Amino acid sequence: MLSAKSVIALLLILIGAGGLVLHAQWQKVRPVDRQSAVGDVSELDPEMRAAVSFLDDFELKRAPGQRDWLASHHEPGQSYGQYLRSGANVPKKGKDTLYILPLGTFGLGSSPKLSQLASYTEAYFHPMKVRVLPAVALNDVEAQTRERSFGTQLHSEDTLKWLEGKLPSDAYAMLAVTMVDLYPRESWNYVFGQASLKERVGVFSFARYSGGVGGGGEKVPKELALERSVKVLTHEFGHMFGVLHCIYYQCNMNGSNHLGEVDVSPLQACPVCLRKFHHACGFSAKTRYRKLLEFCEAQGLEDGAKFYKSRLEKMP
Repeated sequence: MLSAKSVIALLLILIGAGGLVLHAQWQKVRPVDRQSAVGDVSELDPEMRAAVSFLDDFELKRAPGQRDWLASHHEPGQSYGQYLRSGANVPKKGKDTLYILPLGTFGLGSSPKLSQLASYTEAYFHPMKVRVLPAVALNDVEAQTRERSFGTQLHSEDTLKWLEGKLPSDAYAMLAVTMVDLYPRESWNYVFGQASLKERVGVFSFARYSGGVGGGGEKVPKELALERSVKVLTHEFGHMFGVLHCIYYQCNMNGSNHLGEVDVSPLQACPVCLRKFHHACGFSAKTRYRKLLEFCEAQGLEDGAKFYKSRLEKMP
C-alpha cells in the first residue's frame, strides 16, 4: 500500500505462507468522476489538450478478476487536482536526472538490455535525462539474502535503505534493477518491485520476466519480456513522481498482482496520469509521442506503436 510517509509501492505480489488476501468491493468509476479526475484542460497548450482528449483510444478500467489488484486493494484513485495538492516532488534544475543502477550481472540473452531500458525511460519521461550507472556487485549491497526454490533472493526493504545513501546529487530519482529475485519480508514469497516516494529510490527484479506467467516456464518472446520490463520500470519511476495507482482507465499506473495483469495493462499513461507527468516534466506531448512511437516500432512492440501512431494523428 502507498502511504504519505516513506511511501512504498509493492507491485506484483504473491502473498507468502499464512498471508491473507482481503477482498475489496470494486466500484466502477462514473464518467463524471473520470472527467473530473482529468481536470480543467482549457488552459493547456493545444498539443497537450489533444493528448488528454479523443478518449476513444483509452480503454476504461476493467472489472478486476478474483486475483487482480483491485479485488484485494481498495484504492480511491488520485485525480489531477489531488496530485497537485499532495505536494509531490517535481524535478528542478540540478535535480533532473533519472538513474538506473544495475545490481549484479546482466547476462546476454537472459536479461533486458540496459540501453533499451534507458532509451524507453528517456522517451517516457521526456525531456528528463536518464543515466545508467556502473553495476554494483550483489556482495556490496547491504541487504539480507535468503535461498528459495527460485534461487537467491534479495531483501527489497534493506535494499531501499542502502540505496538512500547512493542517490547522486543531481538525481531526481534512482531505480536499482537486478536479475535476482526480491522479497520484502519473511512471510512473503516474492515481490517484483518496491519503491519509496519520499526518498526517491526503488528496486525491481527481472528474474521472473523472461519465463511464463507467474515466473519460470518456457522463455517468452523477447518483445514480451522487454514490454513487461519497460512497463514496470516506468510504473516504479512514476510512483517516485508522486503518482499513485490509477483506477480510471487501463493505464501503465494500474496496480498489478501478477504477470497476467501486467500483460493486459498498456504501455501508455491514461489522460489523468499523463497530466501529472506533464506537470512534473513539462514535455511537448507531440515530441514525447514521437519518441515513444520510434522506440516501439524499432523494438517490435506492436500495440504500443499502434496507440502512439493513433494519438499523433489526432495532434494539431
